[in-house]
Formats: sequence, C-alpha cells, structure tokens
Amino acid sequence: MRDVCNWNALPGNSFMNTNSSLYIPNHHRITDLEVIGNFMREFAFAELITAVPHIRVTHLPVSYEAGSGKYGKIIGHVAKANPQSELFDGEQDGLIVFHGPHAYISPAWYESGKPAVPTWNFAVVHAGGKLRRVDDDSLKEKTLEKLVRQFESEENPTWGLDQLTPEYQKKLRQAIVVFEMEIDSLEAKFKLGLERSATDVEGILNGLNQTQPERSLLEFTQAEINRRA
Repeated sequence: MRDVCNWNALPGNSFMNTNSSLYIPNHHRITDLEVIGNFMREFAFAELITAVPHIRVTHLPVSYEAGSGKYGKIIGHVAKANPQSELFDGEQDGLIVFHGPHAYISPAWYESGKPAVPTWNFAVVHAGGKLRRVDDDSLKEKTLEKLVRQFESEENPTWGLDQLTPEYQKKLRQAIVVFEMEIDSLEAKFKLGLERSATDVEGILNGLNQTQPERSLLEFTQAEINRRA
C-alpha cells in the first residue's frame, strides 16, 4: 500500500503546528499536493468559515488554482449583502472546508475477528489563508466565467455568461463580492480504515457496497416538494 504520510510532499509542513484546524493521526494524513488539489476540484462545494467578529459560515462553490504561493489559491464569491464580505481585506483569516464522501462503518464488517467499535469514515480538506477582495471588474468577470466553465459540462456546456446581455452581467457583478485566498495552510484527512488489515479493508469495501446510498439532491428536492404540497 502506498505511503500517504510523505512529509516532504507539502513544503513547509505548516500543518504540523498548534494552529492546526484539524486533528489528524499520521495514518490518516494526506500530503500529496496533486491528490489534495484534485480533491478540492472534485468536491468544490465548500464552507468558508471566518471568526471575526463571530463565527460565520457561507456555503459556496469555489475554484482551486495551483501554482500560486505555497499551495495555490482558492477563488469564489459571496453576495454583496453577506456580512462576511466585509472581512475580505487581506488581513482576516479564513478557513475553507471541502467535504468528500462519508459513511457509517459497522464493526460487523471486519473480517479479522478482533474487538472493534462502530466508526464513521470520511475524507476532508481544510485550506486556510488571508481573504482578499477582488475589485477589478475584468477580474471579477473572468472569475465568474471560470466558475461557470468548471461546473458546466466541458464537452457539452448548456449555458454560458455570454447568454446574458453585458448590462445584465454588469448588474450581477455589482451584486457580488469576489474573493481570493492564497493558501498558507493545507490539511487533508482521509479516514478510510486503510490502516487496518487487508481482510478488514475488504470487509469495509463489501459492507459499503451493500449500504443504502444517501438521498440524491433530486430525491431530497422531490421529497420536500411532496412535504410542502
């Protein structure tokens, strides 16, 4: 099994200090920047968390760009009316949390026969840095175009900003605040049970294969429509 605890993969080891936002045992820590970057791109609907003057969380899609600073940067936007936008001054810290798949793990799935308890397996990435407001209108436009391209199908896009008039696009840009955050701390935790024996890992895979999947957004939306009827 590949060693995922390669401390040299991320330069600076900034996550190995008391300011860490996440408890990560070594066998759950991922340090391969390519793996982490792909994770942030795949699970791009994240939480932007700030703590001044109090804790505030905004749920939003973001875009990760490699090649800037130590670990790359994240760009996104919030509504201008969102009070969190007032913190994008380049001085305030932000934490962006990316969530991957997760599921309950039953000890009945383990094949080794050793004593075990229930647990929950999951994968997350925490990215931290200073939040900076982007005021240049051309950069705001490029940011929105990038986000649309990212989430529309690249092969068969069904919608683009060019379907809106320039006047309408400008009004939209005036109603949002675009930010970018150069990442200065990066932590990834993949708690998947892979440190267990090969037979237990096989049991986990078999158990997950038989687990009822979570409701999709389609199913959840339809249930809410029915509830409100």
